[in-house]
Amino acid sequence: MSDANKKNEFEGIDFGDDHEVVDLSLFNFVLPDDKPINTSAQKKPDDFVYKTEYNGLEIFNNKITSIPYLWKPFLQKIGLAALVGESDCGKSTFLSYLALHIALGKNSFMETPLYPDYSKSIYVSTEDDIFSISSKIKNQVNSFGRFKKKKLKNIEFIFESNDLLKKLEKKLKEEKRDLIIIDAFGDVFPDDLNQNNKVRSFLDKYQNLAKKYECLIVFLHHTKKNTGNYISKDNVIGSQGFEAKMRVVLQLKPQKNGDLQLLVLKGNFIRRETKQTSFTYQLMDTQGFHNTGITSSRQFIPKKDNSALKKKVIELASTFKDETSNKYNSIRDIVRILEGTELEAKRTVVGEIVKENKDLIELSKKR
Repeated sequence: MSDANKKNEFEGIDFGDDHEVVDLSLFNFVLPDDKPINTSAQKKPDDFVYKTEYNGLEIFNNKITSIPYLWKPFLQKIGLAALVGESDCGKSTFLSYLALHIALGKNSFMETPLYPDYSKSIYVSTEDDIFSISSKIKNQVNSFGRFKKKKLKNIEFIFESNDLLKKLEKKLKEEKRDLIIIDAFGDVFPDDLNQNNKVRSFLDKYQNLAKKYECLIVFLHHTKKNTGNYISKDNVIGSQGFEAKMRVVLQLKPQKNGDLQLLVLKGNFIRRETKQTSFTYQLMDTQGFHNTGITSSRQFIPKKDNSALKKKVIELASTFKDETSNKYNSIRDIVRILEGTELEAKRTVVGEIVKENKDLIELSKKR
């Protein structure tokens, strides 16, 4: 059907004054990979030139009206993002499957749209080598059916992380990529994960790299053990600085039946409805993933409002450090005591609980 006929198809139809334009990407639907989709809304303006400084008039006059997506509605096209989860839950497999979809020029991933500009990706693996990853990648590739094998050149695997930043910049200078995956953050970060300033300083360099070459860098990272069913960005291992530098933090959480739930822990630009929904995927024998179409609503409960944690913090704050001491447990003492337990919490969370329950703690001390 020609464009003219498509237009005529709707002529004479009265939609009414209150009709809505529905964003179909918010629903689970399949985009045939052999049919082109409209990507104009997800591309930067043709005359766009990246700089590190702009004045207000330049920002007002530019043609940027929304944040472009790489994988809508979850991942932006430029900047930093993270996929977190407990060990051995399928994070690496999920990200390599995403990288392959981009490299092979697919229009969708998990039945929601992809908008790559270059259809090229880099996967940095610090935990695998060519022997351990080959079987998985071959299984995933075979799950795509027919495709041009030469497209596999569009994904590159790096197994050596020394001088990684320089190595990535050299490759980006040679050829632009849509996606860089770094698996795992803990292996490439050289310092204490709890040092907030060092974490932020380290990630600043990768953020600048992503902006300069207009790509997305996704870090794979881990969540703390013994967190139970409590879902929060506070469960991410290390300092708050890691989460703070990410525009998006997604979590893969295994279910008792073997399925995996994708959860949005943080998304500066992601709609509230998406943040409050969990998406259920199934890991196939081919090491690929299938969207089950099952979604469920969930509510965010701040960790400081966790009743068990609040009770324990009040108890510890009202208790002497030891039998011979006349000093009560400090916030730092409480964080140390809770470390490694299912009630493990960051210093900021414990501090908020102590502050909000100051009167109750003082009353408990007098008893």
